[in-house]
Amino acid sequence: IKMYVSQTPNGIENEFVSSTTELCQNYPNPFNPNTSISFYNRIAGDVNLTVYNTKGECVVTLVDGKMNEGFRKVDFNASGLNSGVYYYTLKTPEKTLTKKISP
Repeated sequence: IKMYVSQTPNGIENEFVSSTTELCQNYPNPFNPNTSISFYNRIAGDVNLTVYNTKGECVVTLVDGKMNEGFRKVDFNASGLNSGVYYYTLKTPEKTLTKKISP
């Protein structure tokens, strides 16, 4: 993940590159019915991105397979799901991360 930080007052931008796997907050959040989930996978290998309901039941698997290192953005359409709170979990060779989606 690259982030640019502007130093005031001179406006100089510094680039920051993540040194670990990161899972970003979905955008937009709240959403209706489409949102995007972004993540940075630092280590090549098996990657799984799954959405769960509040009961812990898998409602959709968005990514499931081998991936190289890199930044990814996945679109999620929840038009077939009931309104409510959901969670998305990213599992990579390095770590497992979870975030909350609000309708």
